[in-house]
Amino acid sequence: MIGFLATLAEEKFLLGPNARMLLMIGFCGAFTTFSTFMLETANLIKDGESLRAFINVLMSVVIGFVVFRFGVLLGEFI
Repeated sequence: MIGFLATLAEEKFLLGPNARMLLMIGFCGAFTTFSTFMLETANLIKDGESLRAFINVLMSVVIGFVVFRFGVLLGEFI
């Protein structure tokens, strides 16, 4: 996907700099991060580590939400 978008931006000039950043960094970056999270969890389950897989999912969501809330509160404070 990144190769396709880079070609559209660099060779075909169909994507401007802002669209390129949004799609390549924003969309593809988020997609690959989530894919890595899913792969690691699936590998834990495959290796018979179901408890660790569950803890991985639970803690990723909980810690992610806590950090998100911290950012919101910091943004409101500043």
